[in-house]
Amino acid sequence: MQFLLAVVLTLVVLYVVGRVTSQVVGRQALKVFESALARLPFVAKIYNSVRKLIDSMMAKDDTAQRVCWWSFPCRGREPWDS
Repeated sequence: MQFLLAVVLTLVVLYVVGRVTSQVVGRQALKVFESALARLPFVAKIYNSVRKLIDSMMAKDDTAQRVCWWSFPCRGREPWDS
């Protein structure tokens, strides 16, 4: 039982350390990449525009409206009838 617990605990610790490291290193690599692109005038404008577009498309908006189909004017009734 002790051996199994040691193996599971080791795997959990390695997973957590790997996850944290990949996020920190990934974030820093992205910052370096973006700063390199910011130095290129034409590429920076395109990259910033595309990034803003993707960010706005990927953002979750809680106030999003649902699309539904509604027949207008109502059947049997003309729009000018009161």
